[in-house]
Parts: sequence; C-alpha cells; structure tokens
Amino acid sequence: MGLLDPFVSHEIRVTRTVVWAMVALGYLVFVVLSHDWVSDLYAWIVGHCNRVTLEAWLRVGALGLGVLSVSACLIPSRKRGYVGFRESILWWIMLVVFLVGADWFLIVTNIELIHYPQYAVLAVLFRLAVWDDFFAVFLTTVGGIFDELVQFIWNPQYTKYIDFNDCVLNALGGMLGITLFLIATPQVSRMTAGLRKVKAWVYSITGALVALVIVAEWSGRIIRYSPSDAGFRLVTQAGGKAAFVLSFVRNEGFWTVSEYGRHYHILSMVEALIVLALLLGAFRWFCRRLSRG
Repeated sequence: MGLLDPFVSHEIRVTRTVVWAMVALGYLVFVVLSHDWVSDLYAWIVGHCNRVTLEAWLRVGALGLGVLSVSACLIPSRKRGYVGFRESILWWIMLVVFLVGADWFLIVTNIELIHYPQYAVLAVLFRLAVWDDFFAVFLTTVGGIFDELVQFIWNPQYTKYIDFNDCVLNALGGMLGITLFLIATPQVSRMTAGLRKVKAWVYSITGALVALVIVAEWSGRIIRYSPSDAGFRLVTQAGGKAAFVLSFVRNEGFWTVSEYGRHYHILSMVEALIVLALLLGAFRWFCRRLSRG
C-alpha cells in the first residue's frame, strides 16, 4: 500500500492526515525558530569569504537547482504525474515570470532564496495532510505570514518592519513545491468531508482576519510607521489611541537601496495583500485547469 494510495479506509486516511499535519506544523515551527541560526551562519560565511563571491555562488546554485527541477519535470516518462507536458510548460513559464519579478523587486540579498526550498517542503507536507493542492498552498502562505509576524514581534530591533516581501517569497516557494508535487505524483482521491469543513472554516477565518486588519489600518489602529527612537515599541499612541506599528523604517520612495547597493522595493501591507491575492488567484486557476482544486 503506497503512501498516496487513494484506496484506503477512512480511518487510515484520517490517521495520515493527523500525522502529516503534525509533521507540517512541527516543520513550520522549526523554520520559524531557525532564522537566527541561518542568519548567524550567513554572517560567519561572509566573514570568511568575499560577499560578492558568496552572492554569486548562491545565485548559481539557485539557477542550477531550478534548471534541474524543470528538466526533471519535462523529461517524458511513463510514470509521469497528473500534470501533462503542456500544463508543465505553461505553469513553469508563469512561475519563472513570478520568480524573476520577485528577484528584481523584492530580494535584498541572495540568501533570501532559501525561502523557496523552505516553503516548498512545507507546502508538500501540507499537501500530504490535506489532499488538496490549492489549500496546501493557501496554508503555506498563511504559515509564511505567521513566520514573518513572529519574527517582527520577537525581535523588532533586528527586523525593523514586518517583511511582507518575504511573505510573497514564502508563497512562491509553496507554489513551487506543489508544482513539483503535481508533476511527480499521480492523481489521488479528494478531501474527506471533514477536511472540506476545515477548509471552509480556514478560508472564512482568514477572510475575516484580513478584513479586520484592513479596517484596523483604515481606523488608525494599525499604523505603517513609527520612529525607532521611541524604543521599538510595537504598540504606540497615534491620534490619541493605541495602534500597532508595522515598521520602524520610513520608505521615502519606491526603491530602497541596501548598504551593498542593491535596489529593492519594500512592500506595504496593502501591496502585499494585492500581490498575494493575484498569486493565489493564478495558482487557483492552474488547479482548476487540472480539475483537482
């Protein structure tokens, strides 16, 4: 009996769902807690070699893995997964456009490319738990937002703002993982009735939270900027009422320049929500095209 065998009893499927869900959540916790280790490792490597060389090797490594992934997916095989050759080409073109756009606009340093494999793995783990391609990407996106929020709350002096850029990179990593999963695996059975109810609740709660956040910003309960000399307080007084601070860095223009001369754009909360909605909409269309979502 295979890992993805659809012809198993309801009890076994429920057990698998619980186990994979626990694995996915445990992995997400590990990703959240490992940021400092990755940053320290990167700083140590930079201290022992030329930064420009390291950035170049990171780019070459990412491109190499990308080429291998695409090549493996496009090689004809009798064991090919549910996604056909035409769908593979179409989605890889779309995904490459998204990744190139993220590279031009959102990435400050190439170490941030680690978001892609990190969240590709998380998406596959969620997929094994929930038996639904789009829902797995949606959960991965929510997990990525949670990750960035925890980083900011845990150490605002270090992050200085909620990194909505990374939220987008996390979502792209999830889409990359599910795309590879779709191409590599055969079609399996759909979600159970219980999971469909969970999905409906997750969508409803997430939608309500997004609406609440938008209303909170409109009403001044969430503010985009507060000066860091106030002590990096996450909750401050603005207009006579308590407000949550999104950033301690003021963006004077569209482009921000890093200390190493790289231009990038820092997404606002509204911009990030729009970009994420577009990305998820595109992936939802892809799943519907395959009649699997």
